[in-house]
Amino acid sequence: MEGERQRPSLLALGGSVAAALAVSVLGWLALVLSAGLAMGSASDADIATALAMAGAAALSGIALAGLALLKGRRAAVQVPALIGVAANGVLGVVALVFASSFHW
Repeated sequence: MEGERQRPSLLALGGSVAAALAVSVLGWLALVLSAGLAMGSASDADIATALAMAGAAALSGIALAGLALLKGRRAAVQVPALIGVAANGVLGVVALVFASSFHW
C-alpha cells in the first residue's frame, strides 16, 4: 500500500475549479471598477490598485484552474478547468491592454 499513489478526489479538484471561476468573477468586477474609476475623476493610484487586483485575480485563477486541469483525469473536471483557464486568460489580457493603453 505504500507504493500506491493517492489520486486527488473529484471534490477537491472541483473546489479548485470553483475557486478559479469565483476568482475570475472577482477579477472582472475589479476590471469594471477600474474602468469606471478611469471614466470618473479618480486618482491614478485608485485605478492602478483596481487594475492590480484584476491582474492578481487573473494569475491566481489561471494557477488554480491549471492545477485542476493537470491533476484532473475526468471530463467533469477538465472542461470547467479549461473554461477557467480561458476566462482568466482573457481577463489577464484585457487588464494588460487596459493598463498599457491608459495615459498615466
